[in-house]
Amino acid sequence: MAKKRKTEFEIQIHDDPIEETREAAEEIAEVYSKPARTPHTITVTAELLNVRAEPSQEAMVLHQLVKGETLTVYDSQFEDWYTLTDNGFEYIMKKFTR
Repeated sequence: MAKKRKTEFEIQIHDDPIEETREAAEEIAEVYSKPARTPHTITVTAELLNVRAEPSQEAMVLHQLVKGETLTVYDSQFEDWYTLTDNGFEYIMKKFTR
């Protein structure tokens, strides 16, 4: 017998609210069980360092950091970039830091 394909409406309706709650709890646990990023203390070496919205030299500049400024950053999934927040919303290029 062919498997019936669920429509969008059918997917939203659950026969078992306890099962739905369990599934939601598992999804939340998965997000929070990911290891935290390790913070690093760095110093800005460029005269002005652009803080960008995305890890790209073409991304919007949110603000700038000044040479000698020391701050805590986190590794990002992008090799040449740090993120200023653990959730990855502000980026700086590693090559302009020490």
